[in-house]
Amino acid sequence: MTLALAEQHKCSLLKAKCVDFIARSPETLDAVLATEGYNHLVASCPLVLTELLRAAHGRRN
Repeated sequence: MTLALAEQHKCSLLKAKCVDFIARSPETLDAVLATEGYNHLVASCPLVLTELLRAAHGRRN
């Protein structure tokens, strides 16, 4: 998953763009949650997952 790679390689702009894209709509977030890449993100970058979920939650409010 690009988001995990952005985190691992400290590419903050790419990471921010990925988070923004994924959190932009519930449909996109749902599609991401259904991928193997999401499972990799959970295992390798749990703090990024927290960031992503906060961003998605913030879009609803």
